[in-house]
Amino acid sequence: MAKLTAISGVGAKGPACFLVETGRARLMLDLGYGPAPDQWPDVSKVGRVDALLFSHGHRDHAGALKLAQQIGNPPLHATRSVLARLGREGTALPLNGTAEVCGVTVRTGRNGHAPGGVWLHLDVGDGLLYTGDYGVESPIYAYDAPPPAATLVLDGSYGDYSGSMADCLG
Repeated sequence: MAKLTAISGVGAKGPACFLVETGRARLMLDLGYGPAPDQWPDVSKVGRVDALLFSHGHRDHAGALKLAQQIGNPPLHATRSVLARLGREGTALPLNGTAEVCGVTVRTGRNGHAPGGVWLHLDVGDGLLYTGDYGVESPIYAYDAPPPAATLVLDGSYGDYSGSMADCLG
């Protein structure tokens, strides 16, 4: 059984940061900053984290790397382009595939939102899906449909648009 804790990113638009404790490992999903100035996730009581996984490289999901020392400087896991954007070393996740992170199987697929952006499906319990930001109709970024999951952490902070992408671009 896994435990999910929202460190930040629930309610009003804020930095994305979630902790998943699997019994085998403590995994942090995103470590964002902003969007408002000086809007940091409070990781002071999180303790040591075994790995830090990024959904994509935008500031509100990956802009608080300076806080990594407070959680034990865990190894970073992200796609190659996200690691390059962050200017950090780490383990590359596939854009669409499977990886092992601290004994947890992690499936990824393109999130349709940003360069190198992926959703993350953790093989814990009956599945935990973390989307970060995502989009299904981008003319630029590909989207891969994720597998089913009993638990879904969906970034819906941009609101519900009733118009199509074409309407937004026009």
